[in-house]
Amino acid sequence: NLGKLTERHIERFMRVLEKCSIKTKMLAGIPIDWYIEQLITDLKSYNWYVQNSVIEVIETLGPEQINLLNNEILIELGRNVLQSADGGARKAEEFVMSLCKTRLNWSSFFIEGIFLETFINHNGKLRFKKYFRYAVAALLVTEKQDRERIINKAIELLKHASPKGWLTEKSFQNYLTFLQEGIEKTNGSRKVHLERFKSALEETKDRILKELDEEEGF
Repeated sequence: NLGKLTERHIERFMRVLEKCSIKTKMLAGIPIDWYIEQLITDLKSYNWYVQNSVIEVIETLGPEQINLLNNEILIELGRNVLQSADGGARKAEEFVMSLCKTRLNWSSFFIEGIFLETFINHNGKLRFKKYFRYAVAALLVTEKQDRERIINKAIELLKHASPKGWLTEKSFQNYLTFLQEGIEKTNGSRKVHLERFKSALEETKDRILKELDEEEGF
């Protein structure tokens, strides 16, 4: 009963808790709010073993607990899950690839973070990462109103995006080709949303390539 603990007891408990792994905290039933920062930090570790352990915790907690996090944290968590997959953490790769197949109802804000991270970072810098296909597939199984919100945000981000490093026509081609394939295979609101996103990406491509050419004096 925390109400009967003294301030000193609580401080000692928190010090012990800080030294525990996130898996230990999860198994002990500690609320995820108490260690979400450590969870995200571990995803940024560039250590596959540590990153894989985080994914196992996310999968074990499931949508029932992960979805209780606030929306901005969910987006950040999604971005870092995608980064781990892009970096080669096996569990993260498998998790991202499974999202479009699972019946688990992950928060649309979590999916949003995964999707956005495949082409634009949190600073508005455009660059492309692996697993774009799986992220788009996961996006397409979200509810219509959630998908529309995410597409609207993605389009707005593209309007103000600047390149991270040097981009060429080829940099965009795989993504545009996949989007066209998706458009041809879908219908209804899913098709409309893919068409809108593809159009925005094409406009961004033309703008950025023009700006890069001007910088080079062409």
